[in-house]
Amino acid sequence: MKRVRYRLTERGIDCPIETTNVLVTCNKVQSVKFSGEYENHQFYKMYDEKADIVPLSLLVRRRDNGHYLNVDKRINSMQSDLSQG
Repeated sequence: MKRVRYRLTERGIDCPIETTNVLVTCNKVQSVKFSGEYENHQFYKMYDEKADIVPLSLLVRRRDNGHYLNVDKRINSMQSDLSQG
C-alpha cells in the first residue's frame, strides 16, 4: 500500500491514507476502433497490456442522494408503482 501511494504521489496524484483502503488494477484505453468488416458494425476498445494499480476512491465517487439512479430513490419509486391486487 505504501509503495503504491508513493508511486502515485511521484506522479502528482494525492492519495490520503484515510481514503485509500482498496486497491484495484485497471488498464488504460489505447484507442477506440470501428469494425466495418462484419455485418454487425461495432465500436471496440484496445487496452494497454500493462495494468496500473490505483486506489478505488480515484475511480469511483459517491452519488448524490437526489440522483435518479440512487438505490433508495429507485426502490421507493418501485414500491409506489406497485399496487395491491
